[in-house]
Amino acid sequence: MAAIENAHQPPPSLLQRIERLESQNARLKKAAAVTVLALATIILLGQGSQKGREVEAQSFVLKDADGAVRARWETKGHEVLFRLFDTKERIRTELMVADTGAFVTLGDATGRPRAIFGVQGREGLEETTLALCDKNGKSMVLLTVGANYSGLKLSDGQDKLATSLLVTPLGSSIGFYDPTGTGRAQLGFAAGEPSLLLYGKDGKVTWHTP
Repeated sequence: MAAIENAHQPPPSLLQRIERLESQNARLKKAAAVTVLALATIILLGQGSQKGREVEAQSFVLKDADGAVRARWETKGHEVLFRLFDTKERIRTELMVADTGAFVTLGDATGRPRAIFGVQGREGLEETTLALCDKNGKSMVLLTVGANYSGLKLSDGQDKLATSLLVTPLGSSIGFYDPTGTGRAQLGFAAGEPSLLLYGKDGKVTWHTP
């Protein structure tokens, strides 16, 4: 009887092959399940990016592999801010859009602004401005272009105006200022005639020509 039962059992080598086939079959089933899941995810993402689909939020934060914030996109009141940070989370680039204008700021390794470019509305007119700042973030050079004029202002690093240049269709002028920011001299050219004005400490003209 035992011989009959053993006759119906497959040899050991065949059993091993069957076990290997079952193991391979199980792995194939797992791989197929993963593949189906991946395809479903791709299909869902594709549907989410179709025209008309929207994602609503008040802020987005992008972090690197170490968890440091590298970008932030958010709204503050009527302003929209987009900031890019270095690995120490210092602002290196900022884009701001507000009701009064739009500005791009570039920062140095300390996070202080070093260059600011913007378009802003002032008294119903738009100006394009470019400001260059020192290591303390103070504006040293300010270039302004308006509807019918352009100007250049040079500061002394103490928030005091030192020299200015203004160009208009009527003429142009160069102004010189003392350490307090008070105008002391103005050289100009208007209506075909040059002019020179000197001012006292109180800002009043003390001498001029013609």
